[in-house]
Amino acid sequence: MELLSILEIIKLIGATCGALITIAGFLGIISKKPRKWITDVVKEATKDEFDKIHTFTERTEKTDLTTLRHEITLIYEKYRGKKEIPTRMRENLCSLYQDYAQRGGNSYIKTIYEEMLDWKVIWWFASNGGKTLEIYF
Repeated sequence: MELLSILEIIKLIGATCGALITIAGFLGIISKKPRKWITDVVKEATKDEFDKIHTFTERTEKTDLTTLRHEITLIYEKYRGKKEIPTRMRENLCSLYQDYAQRGGNSYIKTIYEEMLDWKVIWWFASNGGKTLEIYF
């Protein structure tokens, strides 16, 4: 019987230690200091990656803006001689300018865009004889 009571005492001590460790762990999780420490460690470990992502995003935005400006300028240069623009090209122009303006573009593009809006719009239809019919608006 003494052996059985010794085992029960050891079992009771083990259960008590387990409960104390569980409580200590729980308090550690909800405590501010460990959370702050973990947050600081994660921030430090990911800081370089966030900086790289931010730099990449800035470069991409600048490139997109430059590409949109270039595309609008190409349309302008192509059709400025006659001051006439095909319907689909005008639709493309409006979409390009909308994206450009939403991204904060503010160079000479607004001026040439407004000029192109005053140009004649040409509707092209192909006829059976291979000739085209031009309709101006």
